Amino acid sequence: MQKIVVLNLGSRETLEINDVTPFALMLRDVLYEGDWELMNKEKEYFENLMEEVKKLQKLERYLGVELDFQMLGPFVVSEFEEYANELGINLASLNHVSLNYLYDRAFDYADMKYYDLAEKVVSLMLKIDPNYAPAYELLGTLYIEQGNEEGVNYLKKAIEIDPLLIGAYSMLGEHYYNSGRYREAAQVWLKELEMAPEHKFTYFMVADAYDRCGEYRKAVEILEKFVTMDNRSILALYEISQFYRKMGNDQKADEYEKLILERIPYYINDVEVWARIMFKHGRYEEVEKVVKNILENTGEHAALELLLIVPYVKMGRLQEARSILDKYKTANSWLYYGKQNIICESLNEEEKRACGLNH
Repeated sequence: MQKIVVLNLGSRETLEINDVTPFALMLRDVLYEGDWELMNKEKEYFENLMEEVKKLQKLERYLGVELDFQMLGPFVVSEFEEYANELGINLASLNHVSLNYLYDRAFDYADMKYYDLAEKVVSLMLKIDPNYAPAYELLGTLYIEQGNEEGVNYLKKAIEIDPLLIGAYSMLGEHYYNSGRYREAAQVWLKELEMAPEHKFTYFMVADAYDRCGEYRKAVEILEKFVTMDNRSILALYEISQFYRKMGNDQKADEYEKLILERIPYYINDVEVWARIMFKHGRYEEVEKVVKNILENTGEHAALELLLIVPYVKMGRLQEARSILDKYKTANSWLYYGKQNIICESLNEEEKRACGLNH
C-alpha cells in the first residue's frame, strides 16, 4: 500500500490514508448502499480491507458527516474491478450486497445513449450475481435499442429468472410490435396483464396488435375485459364500437355508441373521442357545456377549446368559431393541426368556408 496523506486529527492523533482506503469507501457505497454494518456482515471476504474501514469510520466520527466516495471522482467499472482483483475479493461470493447503485448507473448511461458504459456496468452486475434478472432485462433493452436481435434472448432470460419482471414483458412486446410480429406482441403483453392487470395502457396495445393482424374479435374481447375493470373509459367503448364496425356488425357498434352518448368524460384523454360521437349525433350544446366546464375549472388542457369550433358553427356563432380558429392557427398551429381531423369531419364544406377553415 502506498501512503497518500496523513491527516492530523488533533491531540497527536493521526490517520494515514493510502491508495487502498478510497476503495473501502467505494465498496461500501457501490455494493452496500452506504451501510458499514451491512458491509461488516461479510468482512471475511475482505479482511485485508478492514483496517481501512476502521479508518474511514473514525474519520466520519471526527468530521461528523458521512463520507461519499463520489467526492473523490466518478465511479469507473474498470477501476473498481482492478481494486477487487488486487485485493483478492471474489465479488461473486458476496451475499449481502445490493445492486441498486450499479443498476441506476447503468440505467442512467443507457438513458444518455452511452451504451458501452452501460454494458460494462451490467457485466459487473452479472459477475456479482449471474441470476440478477433486472440486469438481463436492461441488457436486452440496450441491445434492442441498438438493433441487435440478441436482446430478445436476454429479455427472455430475465423473464425466465423472474416471471414477475413486468418491464421485460413490456419491452419484448414492444420489440415484436415494432418488428411487425403483432400476434407475438399480443401474446407477450397478455402475459404482462396476467402479472399486472392494472396496466391500463397495455389493454389498448394488445387491441392495437390484434387490429394490425385483422383479429378484430380478439381486440374486442380484450377491451371488453378492460371495460369490466374500468367502466368509465369512453376511449375503450369507442374503440370497441370501431372494431364492431370493421367486423360489419353495425348493430353492436351502435349499442356502444349509445353507451358513449349516455356518459360524461371522466378522463381528460377521453374528451376528444366522446366529442366525436356527440358531434355525429348532433349533441353540440352538451359538448360546449362539458368543454367549457373543463377549461373554467382546471385552467388546463387549452387545446380542448378547439373542439368548441364545431358547436359554435353548428349554432350559427361564427364569430366565436373564427376567433378560436385564428387564435390557434397563428400562435399554436401545432395544437390546431392536432384537432383538425375531428373539426373538419364534423363540418360540411359550406360550414368550413363560413368559419374560414378552407383558407
